[in-house]
This record gives sequence, C-alpha cells and structure tokens, in this order.
Amino acid sequence: QLQYEPSYIYNQIAPAIDVLEVRKGSAGNTREDGKDLDLISVTLTHETQDVSIATYEVQTIKCFVTNATNTSGSFELMFFNEDINVNANTTLADLESSIETFTTISDVSVESPSGQNYVCAENPDDIYVYFLGEKFTQPTFEVKSEEGVSVFVAEVVQGIDSLTYLGGTTGRYEIVYTPRVKGNYSISIEINGTEIESDLSSGVYVFPAVVSSPQTVHDARLVATEDVTEPFTIQATDRFGNELDGFAAKLLIRVSLWSY
Repeated sequence: QLQYEPSYIYNQIAPAIDVLEVRKGSAGNTREDGKDLDLISVTLTHETQDVSIATYEVQTIKCFVTNATNTSGSFELMFFNEDINVNANTTLADLESSIETFTTISDVSVESPSGQNYVCAENPDDIYVYFLGEKFTQPTFEVKSEEGVSVFVAEVVQGIDSLTYLGGTTGRYEIVYTPRVKGNYSISIEINGTEIESDLSSGVYVFPAVVSSPQTVHDARLVATEDVTEPFTIQATDRFGNELDGFAAKLLIRVSLWSY
C-alpha cells in the first residue's frame, strides 16, 4: 500500500511507481489432511466428439411408443441384478423415485431438457439420469421385457474410476480415469467450485490402445484371379473401436488361402 502526503506545490506531475524488484510470493500452505476429498471434482470433455468423463456419471433413456393407440406399454429397467417395472406413461418424478429403490443407488435426478412429461412418447427426447449420490463410473442400465415400446440406453458422461486421498500429511489426491475414445480432451479440476491454479489449457491427448484383432477389418475381395496381384488393406483398430494412428501398430498378419 502506497502512502503519501499532499504536496504544498500545486499542479505538479502525478507520482509514478517504478518496480525495481519482484519477489516470488507464496502459493499458500499445503493442506495436511484429506478433508477436501468431497469438494474435488474433475471433468474431461472431448474437443471434437460428444464424449465426457466426470466425477459423476450421466446416462440417458430414450423410449419410443411403438403403438400410437396403446399407452399401456412397459419395460423393465435393470441395474446390477435388480430390476424395476416402468410403464410408458410413468412421469419423470416417479421414474426418479423408482430408480432410487435400487440398493446401490441413493440419489439421482431424472430430467428432460425438452420438457417431456412422461418416460415414453411417439417422438421422444433423451431423458437424462444424473447420478448424484454415487461417484465414479457406474454400470449402464439394461432393458428387458419391452412391451409396446422400444427403449435405448446410453452413457453420455462416463464416471472416473476413483478419487482417493494418498494419506498422511501429504495433502495429495489421486484421480484415476479410463478414457475410451482417442483424441484431445479439455480438462477442468475444481475444489469447492473453483478451478485450481495449475495450467491445464493444453488439455490431455489420449492415444489409441493396442490393436485388437476382433475389431480390425479388411477389404479383401471374395474372388481373386490366378497369377494376378490382389492387393487389400487392413484397418488396425483397438478394442474400443478407435482406428490406430500412423505406424503405431505392430501387426502380425497371417493369411491362409485354400483352393477348391
């Protein structure tokens, strides 16, 4: 804080401040316990695809009424080894209450951004199920016993694997996540709603996993001609469906031909 007294000389040049020395300040004191564990949140968002990873999972349910004259359709929604019956005309509030009867789910929020009132419709929109009580990745809902409806379930925000305190007086936390889509992600880490000071502007780049034979495809023709060169290509793909980049994949290819 700059302190000065009024000068007895009027109309003098305004004082100027010249910085002669800069001293490094303090970044604060290191926390020595794990009390901030519940205040930490992390979000990774893919920059070109609709893919996100966050502390809490988000899934969607989309239910089509297949018979416009029949509103009595229903389906069973499964989570782990439990299931609930859902009628086509179930309200979102009732669906939310029913989902919370699952043993391993304590709190969810069921919402429709478009304002859809019931679970199913002729031209439905996605109904979002936000996990609020359980952190980390969750099993995707499963659907069975569809009657008069067609239901689709998707994971739109994948939960992280874990968030743990490393113990002692370290003040350090470990965040573990498993990305499934290659590419660049922006990343945000917050404590009590405020982003941390570390520079995360470059984001995180995820490379494809190792090549997977069941997911790899080729374009070889079913018929070849004797003594004629027959080229074909192979697209190396990992187990998540990501195409491998460049020459990163080491392939051992064996081609067997039989004559008839």
